[in-house]
Amino acid sequence: MKNRVLTVPNQLTFLRLAFLPFFIIAIKYDHYAVALGILILGGMSDGLDGWLARTLNQRTPLGAYLDPIADKLLLSSSYFVLALKAKIPWWLAI
Repeated sequence: MKNRVLTVPNQLTFLRLAFLPFFIIAIKYDHYAVALGILILGGMSDGLDGWLARTLNQRTPLGAYLDPIADKLLLSSSYFVLALKAKIPWWLAI
């Protein structure tokens, strides 16, 4: 299973990466409830993809790299965009 790329956990990680522009746009246009919903969906998909990877024995090297990258992009972009909008201080974003 280690040579497969499009496992279900990896597809969930790609979905989480696809959430990123919508998340940023929602914050930019002050749709904070939508942004929170996307963030919650991202967190749920993160938990689900980790559980599926372990349960179905579908751990892949690509997933090992992409999963933390997707998590950090979602969180760091939220800090950055919120700091740009002056909703949080820059020292917190940095």
